Amino acid sequence: MKKTDFLVALTVKLKGFPEEDVKKSLEFYGEMIDERIEDGMPEEEAVAAVGSVDEIVSQITANTPMVQLLKQKLTLNRKLTAGEKALLICGSPLWLVLIIAALACVFALYVSLWAGVVVLYAIPVCFGVGGVGGLIYSVFVGIGSTWGSGLAFAGASLILIGLALPAYYVCKFTAKALIKLGVFFWQCIKKAFAKKGV
Repeated sequence: MKKTDFLVALTVKLKGFPEEDVKKSLEFYGEMIDERIEDGMPEEEAVAAVGSVDEIVSQITANTPMVQLLKQKLTLNRKLTAGEKALLICGSPLWLVLIIAALACVFALYVSLWAGVVVLYAIPVCFGVGGVGGLIYSVFVGIGSTWGSGLAFAGASLILIGLALPAYYVCKFTAKALIKLGVFFWQCIKKAFAKKGV
């Protein structure tokens, strides 16, 4: 791929991003390609060494704050007419409620994601604390009644303590997966705003 084709493809993929960010990105990658060409690399290899357009767009999407994307989409290129202003005011009970409901849904998803992470980490903590508590209680059971009951409590408590460490690693893995899933969905939302608008 030639440099001009690469920059055109990048411009098309970055449609919907703030204009200033698009210009900076095009200048940055154009200079990067030029530097590689000056170092003696053929143009096609220099373009390939920069990376694919999709990878670059994903990286720019990840680094662009959501507020900036929203501001770009909500900025009007013209003034509203009196009729449009009247429609906005009259329709505000409907669209305002819909915006609040959408924000509440996003917030609920965010809270439930982190609640799931907290609950996952509570499992090994409960195993460990329950095991230690069971060991202490087994001493009192052994003294108060029979040693057999105390040993049974102690054995069950040691099993709980033994399960705490593997449960911690399973929960850690699952929590990381949940967080990655949340980041993936957030990136998808950002890409949707960048491409299609609000």
